[in-house]
Amino acid sequence: MECQLCQHSARHEQYLCRRCETTLRDNLSDIPTLQQEAKGFLVPSRTGSGSRNSERSLGFNVSAMDYSTAVETLPILHKYEAWIRRARNLTPPALLKAEPTIEAEVAATAQFHLSHLDWTLKQDWVGDFARDVKVIHSKGLSVTKAFIETTRRIPCPTDGCENRVAIDIENILADVFCLKCKALGHCIDCYNWLWLIQIRGFGWILRLFVYG
Repeated sequence: MECQLCQHSARHEQYLCRRCETTLRDNLSDIPTLQQEAKGFLVPSRTGSGSRNSERSLGFNVSAMDYSTAVETLPILHKYEAWIRRARNLTPPALLKAEPTIEAEVAATAQFHLSHLDWTLKQDWVGDFARDVKVIHSKGLSVTKAFIETTRRIPCPTDGCENRVAIDIENILADVFCLKCKALGHCIDCYNWLWLIQIRGFGWILRLFVYG
């Protein structure tokens, strides 16, 4: 059976492959945290130039307000939860005790979906569910600025090498190496890498890591 999202081979009796299943689980797990963090972005931010960015604003960040109050998140997750409860003969939504806060409600429905995901993966509508969850997750990343790139690619500073090297700006002291140079037996520690970058005229890269 093909995965409904990427057309790779799905797992036995399931409609998603292992990779798409993992992504769906991770997205569901992240949504409650993103919803809570959205409250910290209610005030519209400014870009590096000092001008207002493209966020919709009426004196506050409307996108962050919508996400923090789960105006789209809860209806979507509750719709699929109702389907699952009906199909599995579980307590109907109307008979459930309401959660005391929006945060608790988002956390509860996300946990419900995680608890029943093995069953959901065997339903022919799971592809639509995964796409809807991805949209919710992506909006959360956008609102909380969690989408900011954490990996930069720079030219290898070694003489005669034209390869590009990935550096994780969140973990700048981690080992950095060029795959091409490593294959040739060359190995340079992180501090010497930074020194080479500086003397090769790539000082702008260091400023990029420091100032973004």
